[in-house]
Amino acid sequence: MNSAGASPLGPPSPTGPLAALPVRAALSKRAALRQRLKRQWDQLSLYLPVILMGLLALGSYWVIGRTAAPAEPAAALAPTQGPDTAMHGFLVREFDPAGHLRLQIEGQRLHHYPADGRVAVEQARLYSRAADGQVTRASAQHLLSNADQSIHWLSGEVELLRFAPQADAQAAPEMKLLGQALTLYTAANRIESEQPVDIWRGPHHTRADRLRYDKTTGQLELLGRVRSTLAPTAR
Repeated sequence: MNSAGASPLGPPSPTGPLAALPVRAALSKRAALRQRLKRQWDQLSLYLPVILMGLLALGSYWVIGRTAAPAEPAAALAPTQGPDTAMHGFLVREFDPAGHLRLQIEGQRLHHYPADGRVAVEQARLYSRAADGQVTRASAQHLLSNADQSIHWLSGEVELLRFAPQADAQAAPEMKLLGQALTLYTAANRIESEQPVDIWRGPHHTRADRLRYDKTTGQLELLGRVRSTLAPTAR
């Protein structure tokens, strides 16, 4: 038989100061957790600007990498090496201060190259008149002239005729050259060839591997293998 005042379900619940101990322990734990979280946040906030700057830098790098590079301005581009002018069935003439025809170039097609001022001509015919009146006529499949028209490179079935000064239109050339490549220096009055060339001076014929001719001195230099055929002198 139970004694008076005892609970039939178990021991009596504590009352007074003992009952408040678990509540105070729980509050103390929560306060300690909040303090720890606050300290961790304070520490994290010190590095937050650095982290944000790093993320921004990575984002900028990604955007730049996916963005196409801007086109260079036209002035910065390298000049084209191709021709800027083409003419068909043309005729070009140049006169000296006295009004005499000094140079004439004609052909089927002309190309001008702005990079160095050269002119290229196909199926070319050239006329040149020196200061002393000596005339040179030339034809070739290809002609390349420098900017001031003082040097002319002829190639492909080249024929060059030089006439004595003051010769009339019916006069025979004093020299005839045939070859596959000739260089004509109109300002320096020279002709050169690094390939075999046939030379006629009147009825006399000579073939040489290379040729140097200085019109000013009249010196003709034949190089390499040289063969000459001299016509008999009329009596």
